This record gives sequence, C-alpha cells and structure tokens, in this order.
Amino acid sequence: MVVAWIHSTAPDALGIIAKEVSGSEKIWELFHVLGSSTDLNKIKRGVTMPKGCIYYQIRLGFVIKDNRSRWLTNKEISDGVIASIKKRNKIRTVGQIEPWEKRP
Repeated sequence: MVVAWIHSTAPDALGIIAKEVSGSEKIWELFHVLGSSTDLNKIKRGVTMPKGCIYYQIRLGFVIKDNRSRWLTNKEISDGVIASIKKRNKIRTVGQIEPWEKRP
C-alpha cells in the first residue's frame, strides 16, 4: 500500500512511484492524496497505472464553520486518509470543496 501526497512541483513523481512499486507481481493499492483545486480526472489520465495497481483518490477540501472557512487540520487530513483506506472508496473528499467561492 502506498499513500502519496505529491505537490505539483513534482509532476513525474506519481508515475515513478507506480513504476517502482509495480516491479513485483503482487497486487498493490495506491491512495493518491490531492488538493481541493485539483482536477481528479486530469490527474488520473496523466498517469497510466500499471497492472496490479488499485488506484484511489483522496481530495482534501476545507471546512466552513460559523460562516467562516478554514483549511483542514493535520488531524482532519490524517483521519480522512485513514477512513479512506479503511472504506476503500475509489474517490473520497475530506471536508468540502463547494461552494468554491467560500474556500479560505
């Protein structure tokens, strides 16, 4: 199992990780953590997942409370990633991503 949170400054990193991990014949899972403004479909189209890789996407959003918005805390992020791993959701959003104009 790989949990990867890769910033846009390393566009080739996901493909490199997938290639390295896929060197064995075993089936493996990739949980790809992405920021709220990321186009999930574009990211997935950009990298060809090798045979044996089960791909999941986790999009990080924000929280609105008392009419104010804030980014997720480290605990909210880690709890959301752990929940995604446990539930095996193909696509999961932690927090919210809409309304977009309310983001911090």
